[in-house]
Amino acid sequence: MFEEHGYVLLETEYKNSHTLMRYRCPKPPDKESKVRLSDLKRRGLVCVYCNGFKTMKKTFEQAKKEFEDKGYELLETEYINNSTHMHYRCPKHPEIVQKIKVDKLRAGRGCRFCGYEYLTKLHRKSFCEVKAAFEKKGYSLLESEYKNAHTSMRFQCPKHSDKETRITYGSLVGQDAGCIYCSYERMRGENHPNWKGGITRLNVFLREYLNEWKRDSLINYGFRCAITGENHTDLHIHHTEPFHVIRDEVLKVLDFSKRNKRGDYTEEELKLILAKLYERHDEVVGVPLRKHIHELFHKVYGYETTMEDLYEFKARFFAGEFDEEKETKESEQLSFVL
Repeated sequence: MFEEHGYVLLETEYKNSHTLMRYRCPKPPDKESKVRLSDLKRRGLVCVYCNGFKTMKKTFEQAKKEFEDKGYELLETEYINNSTHMHYRCPKHPEIVQKIKVDKLRAGRGCRFCGYEYLTKLHRKSFCEVKAAFEKKGYSLLESEYKNAHTSMRFQCPKHSDKETRITYGSLVGQDAGCIYCSYERMRGENHPNWKGGITRLNVFLREYLNEWKRDSLINYGFRCAITGENHTDLHIHHTEPFHVIRDEVLKVLDFSKRNKRGDYTEEELKLILAKLYERHDEVVGVPLRKHIHELFHKVYGYETTMEDLYEFKARFFAGEFDEEKETKESEQLSFVL
């Protein structure tokens, strides 16, 4: 059956019609794909590189219209593909030339400055309201003006009055964060809500402190899933560089040995790790994905993935290679069991 469709089957045994089987299409001979026999029977031509990318291919006029529909001025004269940056201007910020890939534009991403302004307007508060929020937590605000929810503001914690402490209003209210020195003290003792005798894995602890990076990733994609374009409350932020790789790089730069328990690190070591982790994440792209899409991606590609894997997954997803309803049910059942 594979040969009838012009494909080279790479498997040596057949289990059942619902098991993914590796094959190669002669048109992109260096690419390997997978398909279930049941899908091959039902859909016929399935090669994502011949079918999926072809259906996603756009002309320059189509790409230009997508920019115009968003109100943007496209500055390019030719269109290559969905994964090539195209320069454009936003009418609200014409002095700045920005660039974006067409697939990201279609997924809901756009002018980042408009995104920042939208959030600023959404969370805009008077200085008196902001000051009252700090005082409610027992802090003394040291600023004389309030700009926006994402600008760090100096404040004084009564327990650490000798330390310079800063926080954004968004983190203070939206994430219920506060004095970082108090946080360091809590995380090393029984008063911390997640304290488990010091045995919490380092990964879990470090991920808790990436909320600002996650928020910026959501802004960049217009609070929509990069695959489906949906705005939903179950969005996860996918690391385009594996988190454990970033973690190990940070530990190597700091010349720290790898220890799984956070209780094995001193307070000063944890501070250095967090600071370097924040710095490293400035270089990492975060991609919002709906929960079941995120789980499906890792189920298919594992956890050693790249941005190219995500592009390929998106093409296969739009080509209908995955039975989304079936995969979603399996994911929900697994989550319930766990």
